[in-house]
Amino acid sequence: TRGIEPAIAQRDVTRREAAARERGEGAACQLEAEWASVCATLHEPARLEARLEAGAAEARRGLERWLAERCEAELEHVSRAVLQSFDTRVEATRRRAVFQNGDRARSYNR
Repeated sequence: TRGIEPAIAQRDVTRREAAARERGEGAACQLEAEWASVCATLHEPARLEARLEAGAAEARRGLERWLAERCEAELEHVSRAVLQSFDTRVEATRRRAVFQNGDRARSYNR
């Protein structure tokens, strides 16, 4: 029984780590889908950026809460990695959306 307990504990940690990474990926995908629908139309640049930043902040807070509830001290490094990955992906998506909005505006004004 002693040999089984550490294996079971490790499996639990592995499952929670995988769940945290999936949750981060899902949060980023959901935000990208929301932004794709928002960015389908032309927006004033400052308003678009404010809307995207607010959406990103809200999604990140939700992800932070979820991670805090499920990732204890032993998974703190996973929480940091998931948040960093989320931030990097969301920032790239935000920049792309702002650029595409400006590109559409330039095309519209020709």
